[in-house]
Amino acid sequence: MSSIKVLVVDDSLTFRAILLSVLEKFKVIEQTRQAKDGIEALNILETYEPDLVLLDIEMPRLSGLPTLRIAKRRYPHIEFLIVSGATRGAAELTVQAIDAGAIDFIVKPKATVQSSGAETMERRLSPFIRYIAARPPSLLKLKKKKALNWSDSLVETTPGISSSSIKDILKKSKTIKDPEKIVDPDLNIDSRASHRAETTRYNGFFTANEEQDSGLKGSHYQKLVNTYTKHSDKFRLKLVVIGASTGSPGVLTSIISNMPPHFPAPIVVIVHLPDTFAISFARHLAAKSKISVSLASDNQVMLPGTVYVARADKHLTVAFDPNIALGHIPYKFVYDDSPPVNGIRPSIDKMFFSLAHSGVTGCLGIIMTGMGKDGTAGISELSQLPGNYFIAQSPDTCVVSSMPQSLINSNLANEIVDLDDLSSAIISKGQNL
Repeated sequence: MSSIKVLVVDDSLTFRAILLSVLEKFKVIEQTRQAKDGIEALNILETYEPDLVLLDIEMPRLSGLPTLRIAKRRYPHIEFLIVSGATRGAAELTVQAIDAGAIDFIVKPKATVQSSGAETMERRLSPFIRYIAARPPSLLKLKKKKALNWSDSLVETTPGISSSSIKDILKKSKTIKDPEKIVDPDLNIDSRASHRAETTRYNGFFTANEEQDSGLKGSHYQKLVNTYTKHSDKFRLKLVVIGASTGSPGVLTSIISNMPPHFPAPIVVIVHLPDTFAISFARHLAAKSKISVSLASDNQVMLPGTVYVARADKHLTVAFDPNIALGHIPYKFVYDDSPPVNGIRPSIDKMFFSLAHSGVTGCLGIIMTGMGKDGTAGISELSQLPGNYFIAQSPDTCVVSSMPQSLINSNLANEIVDLDDLSSAIISKGQNL
């Protein structure tokens, strides 16, 4: 592993101290710097080149989202991890930050005792520190893009802010080099109003505008050399279940946004998110996608051409229902309040266990980036039934590879698919109907 540099950006002196104390525990981190807001962070980035920036989403003067947009245009090779509060407003901004290029987010701990907060943050930061340190040297030496004029960059990346207002502020402050002089309230940018996902509700769904097919043609994903194919020759798609965790919000958006509006099967997404973030994530997916997106509801019947996102803090399962109208998939969603499985709720394993217990066939199960083994045990049980098919995201394209690697090591993956080819892999299964 390579040694790395980290920049911590947060307006709370106490929380910066917690983060810096946590970072000292990672031997791969050779240097850290800190900033109290986005303006100071952008100044530091002119002379200090970190591998990772831990970025608070809500700060005075220049908050996390516009800071990220400016920095990613100027320094595309630097990775950003959002460190967010658990409020609804912070969640809305955080999912926009993922879309703007952050690799993922972690939630600030609720603990008020500094030692408890530090332990929580160390656990949450660990997979991302390992990911950054393990990146190939070629990625660490990418050439910087030519820096934009600072004020023009703000205008281009932050709708609602005019060029004249930015230039007036900079004129008053004379120079950005002294951020203490920039105190004009107009620079306290809050882009929530202009960037909040605009969706409409229709029959309980978050619905995006329907358009024509996404245009993806064919599938170029890599098959396993010795493909382990239990009954795959009889596969007929009825349901897609995607399980994902660390590093997944951004890539899930990419996959779902490529799904055609009339995809012939329901798609269930189980991702490890706090509750407020699950709601914001569903809204974000709907705004970005042609296919309809909904938060899964208790006793809800699954419909083709709809993506269902699991709510947080409960296990999402399915149950057979003989009373469902003919022509629909005879299964409904059931939320389960049972304890977390291996510390996780919602559990991907619980969903696949319920599919197996309900006798489901025609399930395309996909395990993506994430830490741990969630999904492997459940797929192992479902694989005993004929007519199901399982895909693992290729470990080389994961932020954290242990979840798909566990599926591969258990000889349960019918295919290993690179991240860029997952959308076409799913679509191709639907075209076989």
